Amino acid sequence: MSPETLAGILTSAFAVAAAALTVVREWTARRDQAAEIRRLQEILAALPDSSPTRADLQRHIDDAVLRLVHRDEVRRRDPAGIATGAVFVLVAGACAWYAVGGRWGLWLVAGLSLLLGLVLLVESVPRVPRDDKGRRLEATVAADATHHRPPVN
Repeated sequence: MSPETLAGILTSAFAVAAAALTVVREWTARRDQAAEIRRLQEILAALPDSSPTRADLQRHIDDAVLRLVHRDEVRRRDPAGIATGAVFVLVAGACAWYAVGGRWGLWLVAGLSLLLGLVLLVESVPRVPRDDKGRRLEATVAADATHHRPPVN
């Protein structure tokens, strides 16, 4: 196997690994958030009814549950972007495969396809607030939609 072919294969493997790590990170973040809510509920159950912090802790738990639910409702991936990015990465691999014979023009196509595919995958795989067309929403819009309550004085 030539070094160029090996480089194309490794680059494609790194793209797939990066996408997989992003998905795993999201799964663990959701699991950690749910575990934190359970831990807070245990603390709330252990507090006496007369505790002055009981109401604050209950509001905090309610807000955490709302954020968890809201996250599932608003945050999503962009399937069209994922599919398009995957196609570009596959095209890059095919061009690299055929470029081994000394066709330098295909290396240029392979590099550009790989770059475009990786950018699309990095933008499309994470679950973030998106509109109906799959475009990312502004951070301020997402923060306003988390149903925050004003602090209790």
